[in-house]
Amino acid sequence: MKNRSLATLTVILLLPLLLQSGFVWEAHATPPKISARTYHTLALKMDGTVWGWGYNATGQLGNGVGEYSAIPVPIAELEDMIAVAAGNTHSLAVKSDGTVWAWGSNVKGQLGNGEAGDGLQESTPVEVPGLTDVVAVGAGYEFSVALKGDGTVWSWGYNNYGQLGNGTTDDSTTPVQVLDLTQVRSLSLGGAHVVSLKTDGSVWAWGANYRGQLGDGTLTDRYTPIQVDLDHMAAVTTDGPHSASLGRDGSVFAWGYNYYGQLGDGTTDDNPSPVQALITDSTGIASGKAHTLVLKNDSTVWAWGGNYRGQLGDGSTDSSTLPVRVKNLVNIKEIDATNYFSVAVKSDGTVWTWGGNDLGMLGDGTTEDQSTPVQVTNWDGEPFSVLENVDTVIIDTDRDGVIDQWDDCPGTTQGIPTFANGCEYNTTEESATLDQNTLTIPELETEFGNFKVTMRGSWQNRRFRVIGTTPTDP
Repeated sequence: MKNRSLATLTVILLLPLLLQSGFVWEAHATPPKISARTYHTLALKMDGTVWGWGYNATGQLGNGVGEYSAIPVPIAELEDMIAVAAGNTHSLAVKSDGTVWAWGSNVKGQLGNGEAGDGLQESTPVEVPGLTDVVAVGAGYEFSVALKGDGTVWSWGYNNYGQLGNGTTDDSTTPVQVLDLTQVRSLSLGGAHVVSLKTDGSVWAWGANYRGQLGDGTLTDRYTPIQVDLDHMAAVTTDGPHSASLGRDGSVFAWGYNYYGQLGDGTTDDNPSPVQALITDSTGIASGKAHTLVLKNDSTVWAWGGNYRGQLGDGSTDSSTLPVRVKNLVNIKEIDATNYFSVAVKSDGTVWTWGGNDLGMLGDGTTEDQSTPVQVTNWDGEPFSVLENVDTVIIDTDRDGVIDQWDDCPGTTQGIPTFANGCEYNTTEESATLDQNTLTIPELETEFGNFKVTMRGSWQNRRFRVIGTTPTDP
């Protein structure tokens, strides 16, 4: 006998057109964002949920399960997010209310919760206390940075090179303000340094400088921000010991380590001051540990630098001191790069990756390196999309603390009914009521007893997938 239970669907109303990475995304509540770092990637979907794939040994995927995942998995309990940042062994996200959430390793206090120590980690998100009005975050090697709406920057975690920007080399387990820095528009983190862009188009940097990655013409570490000799800039990026910026005119400048030609000036000479890369008409930029990506105004992607794992995406593993076009990529909206792999998002929301893949960083369900782009896929082999909001979600539906065979589609039980990944349900009534942001479905057919089922999906198509269950009184 079938029982009926009430289900509610929280829908996110569309906001005006939002600008992201130089392009106008079609109206969505949250412009999608991708953040790749070292061995894992985070994806922020249009519905405000966060997904991750790749390495997970310190809990950086936020799902509490497994050493790695070669396909996207949802970050538990995160909704209404507006920004994400993947770090070396931890992750960050910003909620629409301006609070910051962190998970993963906490060995140096990079989670910002007042704790630090060998072996400390959080496998699910925890709030960073005392931070409000945050609009963006960055995560590096065991340290974190947050940009507030007032243009100030705050940091916490490891500080051996002065990367916290507060004038010391003392670690901090709680946020401290970066000194003498205001009117910041965006920022990017390297392993132990930070590059920031002000609203006036100037570039400022601090932290480690052993390869000239701060761009001030020296190899001296800086404990507070120093200005780079650049103006009229539109974006900045860093990941390894080189940094780069995008000019408002589409030009690209880079500085620091250049062993693989990652500065893009046709040489392999390090340079502690900005040099112009041999490319024009650029609208987006991203840097990995030893390579650089550029998005051009024709929506194609170009790359240069190290290619030992295929991270340039040109079908080879030959490094290049000059830009080469990434194969088979068109209609690209967003790019990111790290360590030895690269990521791109198309205008249709699909995600494409290439390069090293030994820990599932490419998200294609395999651990094989790829020298040309492959598509990130869901658990069922279907394309993963940052624009689509009817993917699965909840894990551990039987509440036993692990994901296992009991967390499968209905039909399998272990004392408590299960509703899990990919299982679709249809309403039995044609009508539903919309009250502000809550859609109430009057009747939902299930095979089980008294359970309140929280849903997220497409009302227009009347198709829903379970993201959570709560037992109710009989």
